[in-house]
Amino acid sequence: MYKKLLQKIDQHIEKVHRRNPRAFVCKSGCADCCVGGISVWRIEYENIREYLKLSTVSFHPSAKKDKCPFLNDEDLCSIYPARPIVCRLWGAPDIINLDLVLSTLAAINHVYCKELGFDPTERFKLSR
Repeated sequence: MYKKLLQKIDQHIEKVHRRNPRAFVCKSGCADCCVGGISVWRIEYENIREYLKLSTVSFHPSAKKDKCPFLNDEDLCSIYPARPIVCRLWGAPDIINLDLVLSTLAAINHVYCKELGFDPTERFKLSR
């Protein structure tokens, strides 16, 4: 279910971007919104871990404490395909029902955690 939610979000944002490219001002290498201290649900944390296991990306926490630890030396996201939902939605809250997406994510995480015997309220810092 989580991967399906990611796919729907990406498809929706891509469709909006095609219709109105000026609605998005992000450019490659712009890391203004890639701040440190972001936390994610377990299902997102596990998705990132799985991506790191299968990729050639090596995790080297940023020396900049105020930046996301997954930014590389060129200020690009080294886990872009596995980035959390908060990162996918940054800059898009006006075009998407944020409450619906986040409550859906919380429900998916809850089911995932209950099936595996984990605390569904636990959050993980990206720097972890």
